[in-house]
Amino acid sequence: MLTVTSKRHGGFTLVELLVGMVIGMTVLAAITQIMVSSNSTNLDTLRMVRFNQEMRSVMNLMTSDIRRAGFNAYAVSQVGQGTTMANPFGGLSVDDVAISTASPGPLSGGCIRYGYDDSSNAATNADGVLNGNEQYGFKLNGGAVQRHTTATACADAGWQALTDTSNLTVTALTFTLQDNLVCQGTAPNAFNGIHDQTVTITFTATSPLVTGLARTLTETVHVRNNRYQYFAAGDCAPT
Repeated sequence: MLTVTSKRHGGFTLVELLVGMVIGMTVLAAITQIMVSSNSTNLDTLRMVRFNQEMRSVMNLMTSDIRRAGFNAYAVSQVGQGTTMANPFGGLSVDDVAISTASPGPLSGGCIRYGYDDSSNAATNADGVLNGNEQYGFKLNGGAVQRHTTATACADAGWQALTDTSNLTVTALTFTLQDNLVCQGTAPNAFNGIHDQTVTITFTATSPLVTGLARTLTETVHVRNNRYQYFAAGDCAPT
């Protein structure tokens, strides 16, 4: 008589397969969520780094360039002339207003203009004459910091953006010009005065890409080329 021996087949039931699939999909979804969150965090970090770098680069450019205001490569040739020589590069202005008796300062505004002798091309520029391409400026316009290299007025055309509005939006840019007059000698023999000038730059921006990201930078620039002024006897009044 033939005896048939039944064998038990191993494996998973349909219910077990469905449960396993659900568990696998849950784990996969969790891993995907972690990866998406990590990538989003990394992207925000990169955007923050770019935002901070752009702000710092523009601030460094403004401070280093304004510090050169009033430089006259031809000044040494005027020593010993026996007369008072005006420096054509000696005037800084904020919103087209310069420090004067009528406006002793401090002056604050969103646009600064200044000049310096461009010694990079001594044959044509370093001649003690204020040329058209030796008048510079910075201002805020349309959410961007702009620069001009031939600026005769803040309203001139031709300003070029230094910042990218797709990366940062400049909400405030203020230049505060302070002029301190230091007299040489004492009254009634104080004939000469030195205008010791500083410019404080306040620069605020927000990010259109990272919610809540905003930053303010403040730097004070000491203008190295002091402006000299001749006074009649006793007329120099220090500030």
